[in-house]
Amino acid sequence: MTVPREELLKSHEYDPKGSEADYAYVLTHQCGSRPMPDVVLEKVPLREEDTNIFLRGQLRAPLREDECVFIGEHGIRTSVVDRFEVQPDGRVVICTKNSRYWFDHLEEEFLTRQMVLKYLRFDYLDFDDVMPDGFYDAGHGAHFKTEHTGGELSVVPDGSGREIMMVDAGTDIGLIEKLRRAERILEGVSDEVSRVKLLAMFVAGAYGGVQLSRGGDRILGLCERDMGLRKNDEGKLKVGQLNFGACRHRAIVFKYLADRLGIRSRLIRGRYGPDGHAWNIVDIGGKYYVVDVSRSPGELKEVDSIEVDFYRREMGGRIAGAGGHSLDE
Repeated sequence: MTVPREELLKSHEYDPKGSEADYAYVLTHQCGSRPMPDVVLEKVPLREEDTNIFLRGQLRAPLREDECVFIGEHGIRTSVVDRFEVQPDGRVVICTKNSRYWFDHLEEEFLTRQMVLKYLRFDYLDFDDVMPDGFYDAGHGAHFKTEHTGGELSVVPDGSGREIMMVDAGTDIGLIEKLRRAERILEGVSDEVSRVKLLAMFVAGAYGGVQLSRGGDRILGLCERDMGLRKNDEGKLKVGQLNFGACRHRAIVFKYLADRLGIRSRLIRGRYGPDGHAWNIVDIGGKYYVVDVSRSPGELKEVDSIEVDFYRREMGGRIAGAGGHSLDE
């Protein structure tokens, strides 16, 4: 079917948080080393006793409903896509009329964007989600757009003036230095509680101190000024270059460093009382604690304690618990 020229020239917006079809489209838009990157699809078994079936071939990117999604090694095509389902772990299930598939293998660029989209859609990264270099965050209400059909995809931050926070030690000398300093601080420290507290205090100190103190408003003001000086023309900001940081910067940097220092950490976005907030959950010997690098970095708060009731994770517009024992609590 020929697409009218006026339709091709239209800009398009995509909302991965609200639309599973948009999530799948953004995930696979201009990703990989070639226009049709190599993938391995696994046919989702209908029953536990079913044999796993794997299909190797090339992805017809970006993914769209009502189109063929895959060309196999021998020219075999999957059926037309009926719909997509986005799993809580960020993976996309491709549903055809008679079968369901998910990706068994993806190129690295896909995996990085999948992590970005998972945090955008579900407001958390789990213990086993190692934050990759190339990760970025533009706020819980961010969306994507193309200036014309098939054009380059760009992220639109949540709200006027919101930065696009870039996390990439490959291009951010400040982030590399923070990782090296954290390694030196934790060197020789074997007690897990001490390691977590030391890392939290280090991150807090690197981004201006404790925000709950009398100087909290001053720190946030300095953060806004610092970001204004360091954002580029596209609104992108290297998080390692900041000297002052809000909760969103601190929680993301804590997760990034913890992943590389052997500390099991979740990244959670939600609310502290009425205010938007971001924090971390750590797993120490099977017990879960809230780590708040902004308000109380030297404390580990057990997830069952009364004070943790102020922390509420967002779940697609629904408010849940702090994100300790269960992400659905």
